Amino acid sequence: MNLATAGRPFNALGRYRILAKLGQGGMADVYLTVVQGRGASKLLVAKVLREELSADQQYRDMFVKEARVATLLHHRNLVQTLEVDEADGHHFMTMEYLDGRPLHVVLATIGRERMPLHVHVAILAFALAGLHAAHEQKDLTGQSLDVVHRDVSPQNVFVTYEGEVKVVDFGVAKVRGVGTVTETGALIGKIGYMAPEQAASQQVDRRADVFAVGIMLWEALACRRFVDRGDGEAAALRKRLNGEIPSPRTAAPDAPAELVAICERAIAYDASERFETAAQFEESLNAYLEKQGARVGTKEIAALVGPPFEKDRAHVRELIEHQLATFDRQTEPIEISPIRRTRETDVTLPLPSESGPIGSPSPGKRMAVLATALGVALALLLAVFAWSSLHRTPTETPLPPLVSASVPSAPPPAATPSPTPLVHARIRVTPTTARLTLDGQPLPTNPFSGDLPPDGAVHVLGASAAGYVAITHEIRLDGNVDVDLTLVPVASKLPPAGVNKPVLPNQPRRPVRPVDDKDPYAQ
Repeated sequence: MNLATAGRPFNALGRYRILAKLGQGGMADVYLTVVQGRGASKLLVAKVLREELSADQQYRDMFVKEARVATLLHHRNLVQTLEVDEADGHHFMTMEYLDGRPLHVVLATIGRERMPLHVHVAILAFALAGLHAAHEQKDLTGQSLDVVHRDVSPQNVFVTYEGEVKVVDFGVAKVRGVGTVTETGALIGKIGYMAPEQAASQQVDRRADVFAVGIMLWEALACRRFVDRGDGEAAALRKRLNGEIPSPRTAAPDAPAELVAICERAIAYDASERFETAAQFEESLNAYLEKQGARVGTKEIAALVGPPFEKDRAHVRELIEHQLATFDRQTEPIEISPIRRTRETDVTLPLPSESGPIGSPSPGKRMAVLATALGVALALLLAVFAWSSLHRTPTETPLPPLVSASVPSAPPPAATPSPTPLVHARIRVTPTTARLTLDGQPLPTNPFSGDLPPDGAVHVLGASAAGYVAITHEIRLDGNVDVDLTLVPVASKLPPAGVNKPVLPNQPRRPVRPVDDKDPYAQ
């Protein structure tokens, strides 16, 4: 991809030197940068408003307002936004670099059933502490910002290799006085973790985030996902609106009674019956851990999360060193495409080709400074997921991060690649006016028919149309794919009369909750 803008190489944002492109979404691109001071260098991540949106005053204002709100959020369990600025027409914000993995990747790597329950509960407690700090945040005049994350999920809870837990991606948060740009009929957030009032497009408050963490606790107890994969997004939405929220006891009969009670309160259909604050939820979880004599801090979390990714981190360090060695000979930053984790243990990422020299080479001293700064960074590109998720549109699902990288000591000789058999994908979405995306990239037609590489990974199909509820659907490219989906009209979000019609909060009666005694989504 050509990263040049208006004919000029896009390799810097003011004092921030761009090293690599980490990802892109509907509104912003995300880059790995280095900023140099007197005798010191620091790695940061820059989120840049996309060029085609920069000309629109509405998007510029929204981007700047959200960035300014993000800079106010200060807590050890929240990702830190450092600066909002503009350079050469590029509007951007800079954020701290996190060295680790999102919780859903940690769970997939370790295995849900092998994840110690007390550690999982502690991670959720840390996330709740960060959410409470965001919910309580005030502006510079002392007025509450009424922040609601609206997209809390394992994808947006980041666990560093040092054992820190950070809530990320406040890009779709509801904030008093800060508007959002949302396509008509689109739901904000992931349906699997979405509170009923949020699914019904009602006003939400902090208790919607409490519900989302409650679903994550349900999954920790059941060792499986809450949403039945076979349902699809439309069916999951109808179940949520119907109030079909089974107790964790149905999926985990042996779960600790105290945790079951905590979970049931957090995922209550009526928001008034949930914990009033994330802090109350956190206190309940910590009280349970204390009774069990389970003291879990960063040291215990790091001991669990670090070892499974040690090989990946070593490979990425080699990739960084190779990139550093060729950095001054590149006319524009390289683009690092995220590779999805497959069922194989390792995935090899070939290095990009080197660009020709431009000007005279830099002094060795300068390279040594950069080498010192970058050499200490482990698993830079393993944070692709977190930074991709920070700029995606509400209906997008972020790509999982890079798994591993292999760095040759010398450029390999040219070779004719052997042909790779392709799989055929047929995708049809009703209405035919729906726009389709695959991993956030648009598909040319609906219906779509074409051949794709059989990487065996799970990919995210998105579909949206004006007047309909936007959905996502997972497909695995390990064989031919045939998908037929139907979007739900906005006016038809509620189920037909007589079919467990939901009773929304502030109404006197609650729906009967069917019990799901199956376990169709074990992983």
